[in-house]
Amino acid sequence: DRLRVPGRSVHRGDGSRNRRAALGVLFSNVARRRMARLRTCPVILVLYPSVRILGIESSCDETAAAVLEDGSRILSSVVSSQIATHAKYGGVVPELASREHLKAIVPVVRLALEQSNTKLADLDAIAVTQGPGLAGSLLVGLTYAKSLSFAARKPLIGVNHIEGHIHAVVSQNAVELPALALVV
Repeated sequence: DRLRVPGRSVHRGDGSRNRRAALGVLFSNVARRRMARLRTCPVILVLYPSVRILGIESSCDETAAAVLEDGSRILSSVVSSQIATHAKYGGVVPELASREHLKAIVPVVRLALEQSNTKLADLDAIAVTQGPGLAGSLLVGLTYAKSLSFAARKPLIGVNHIEGHIHAVVSQNAVELPALALVV
């Protein structure tokens, strides 16, 4: 029994890996067609002049949230640092970092939304760091973002922490592509 996907066929098995792979291919094909239509349809550009995304970051020892418009315009950026908590230990203590994220994430996200004059209903999506990072810290951010996404019925975008660093530079500076990025 095969699941038919344009250009590929994937066996249905007991595991969900094959179904996820098939859905990913199917989604990417559908997304490509829709994006092609968006680029050629001026009415869509008038109806959706901007995209607002709430970004949540909790991969290590800082809790951060930002609201971005069109991928490059920063409407708000709020960071809660844990330097004082970890200073007496000479480095980041993962369990303490997770607990500090639990205390800070709600106020940080609320402040980011408030500073950008944005309500959850105004968002087009919610993005969150999904790794790499400290497992407990990531879990706090992911759980909160998933909850917001579910409650507001907004898409959830998982972001690779390292790729996020690269995009932060590219979104705020003119970079001639193709380019090579080095993250240390």
